[in-house]
Amino acid sequence: MACDLVPPDIPVWTRALRQVDRNPKRIRPNLQKEEKGYAFPDPNSLAGLPPLKQAQKLCAWLSLRAATCARAFTQAGRKAPTGSGAVWRLATDINQVNMIPDDSCHPSLHGTKETKAAKLRDAVKHLFGDELLAKLRGDVEQVEWHEVALQVRDNAIVDLDPNITREIIWELFEHNFRYELLALDMVAAPSQWVDDITAVARKDCIRTVYGRNAKFVIWSDPFPRVNEGLCGKGINDRVLCLEFLRRVLKDWPEAPCAITDGSFYRNLPRTPEQNEALEVTIVNFYCQTFFDYFGRPPIVPHHIPLHADAVYQQSLRENVAA
Repeated sequence: MACDLVPPDIPVWTRALRQVDRNPKRIRPNLQKEEKGYAFPDPNSLAGLPPLKQAQKLCAWLSLRAATCARAFTQAGRKAPTGSGAVWRLATDINQVNMIPDDSCHPSLHGTKETKAAKLRDAVKHLFGDELLAKLRGDVEQVEWHEVALQVRDNAIVDLDPNITREIIWELFEHNFRYELLALDMVAAPSQWVDDITAVARKDCIRTVYGRNAKFVIWSDPFPRVNEGLCGKGINDRVLCLEFLRRVLKDWPEAPCAITDGSFYRNLPRTPEQNEALEVTIVNFYCQTFFDYFGRPPIVPHHIPLHADAVYQQSLRENVAA
């Protein structure tokens, strides 16, 4: 999505998304519709909104953020509740949330014929529960982004800094990617999730893909300033996390031989070109496999927003100068 609020893309991931074969016949029947949603809002849906609507929706999201992040990866082997894009659009619209009836006040609503809007409202209630919905309905005076208190008026963040918007959107890309890799592995490699012991071990294996911090949820950490791991500047910066990702993907159906038999560390020395070729295979296979199970392209990692990453900014200046 072309928008200056979307963090810089990572070319190998962007090319892989473009190459995904979206033929509906490829979609596997393993997952029910309600399992194919988002554990976090789709960042692309927030980036292109008009300023006021964006300030309202980001206010709603930051009100839900801590609780949503806390439950996303709480138990090994159990996927977090997810919602469709439509459910998340409704849940982050305060005016619409205020129209969701309280069952205790409207007992006669049970058993009535559901309209499309009523089904959406029920899905929002199921996703968040009465406690979070009550919080959304309340008058919020401020929300927090890391250590910054953002003032709220009329359910919208006041004077929202575009740099903070970029950071929020980057984090949503990252949290969605981390959750989606985990959720996809649960269905693509079920033998790795047969009981609590194997599930914990597999979860620890997947955690290594995310780099030095090795966490699924990073909402309470200081905002990162340097591109690392899969987002690293050069192939040598990405190799370790790519190898950990390869070790996960090799257990998936129809994994290419380059993934099952190859390694970034076997038959050394490997040239940067060989490593980049294996990276392309890994990323393409991940994106296609995600579509084949979920029926939509995945949300993929992005570089840290330019304002927050002096190292990446410097590399861009050097490239322009060259």
